[in-house]
Amino acid sequence: MAAPIPDLVTSFARHLRAEGRADRTVALHTQAPRFFAAWLADHGRASDLDQLTQDNLVDWFNHLRDLGQEPGTIRMRHAGMLRFIGWLIAEDELSTNPMAEIRKPASPEKPVPVMSDNDLTALLKACHGRGFLERRDEAIIRFLLDTGIRVAELCGLTIDRDIEGKTIPGTLDLDSGSALVTGKRGKQRVVYFGARTERALDRYLRVRRSHRWAHLDALFLTQRGAMSTDGVRARLELRAEQAGLRDPSNPHRFRHTWAHDFLLAGGQERDLKRLAGWSGEPPIANVTPPVIRSDNMTVFRRPSRSPSIPKMTPPTGRATNPTAKVANAARVPVTGSRLGKNCLFRTSAAAVP
Repeated sequence: MAAPIPDLVTSFARHLRAEGRADRTVALHTQAPRFFAAWLADHGRASDLDQLTQDNLVDWFNHLRDLGQEPGTIRMRHAGMLRFIGWLIAEDELSTNPMAEIRKPASPEKPVPVMSDNDLTALLKACHGRGFLERRDEAIIRFLLDTGIRVAELCGLTIDRDIEGKTIPGTLDLDSGSALVTGKRGKQRVVYFGARTERALDRYLRVRRSHRWAHLDALFLTQRGAMSTDGVRARLELRAEQAGLRDPSNPHRFRHTWAHDFLLAGGQERDLKRLAGWSGEPPIANVTPPVIRSDNMTVFRRPSRSPSIPKMTPPTGRATNPTAKVANAARVPVTGSRLGKNCLFRTSAAAVP
């Protein structure tokens, strides 16, 4: 009897977790075989390996196109099935690759939308206030815009804690304007932020002291404890709605905006790759100027800045004023117990003429 595909997907997920993949990565890699098995069941076919054939796979991909799914989504499903089938072959569950003759779908390049100054100003105004939620949300928005980090990296930030008279260092260092983030596959890197973001974080940390979960080391908190990635997305969507924005805001749009601004300000691709935590070739084709946005602007020129969002010098981003330690120095001294005393990290300011 052929093995059920859903059971094999569960084993595949265990394999991915054993490789140290993040939960979201595991979910993305297992979506394609789960959806394929569900499609087989909906069409009255057994969801087992006997049905994992080239003809069925081609019919399923055509079904996805008929549903009007984006080419990028179909490419992701194609990659997910390739990964799953590769694991099946490695585990001797399959002897041949039914995907061998199925080409990867073409995906036309589409410039990604970036956030305008007006949108950013409206978002920050929506966070105006002295309460915990207002100061936390402003700090999140400014930090995302300033550093371009992923939402999972944001939720992984920690603060210093005192335990039995000993200080356990966190990953955020306000004094140096830097943070140590852990990216995909546990890779660590240092990101930088400027004066306005530093001030927003300082204001948030002061109100955080009286929070019911203040004893936790997570930087950003909710009423249930440490903030999750879904929690960040929900807060950004709420602030976008309050700001009257046409498109919902999401954490990755801040990453696109940060990368776009970095390149437009004269930053180099090699520095962008390092600061963004990209391995291999950086996926920057869709963020390189000119950028086509929903308001029909074809070139995002920045001769002047919104009063609420000053000029940017890489790598600090739009949310902060350029500081002397970044704008005038090729090497920025970073101090702090978690980074090492007088440790020097090269910044992309050195690459800007």
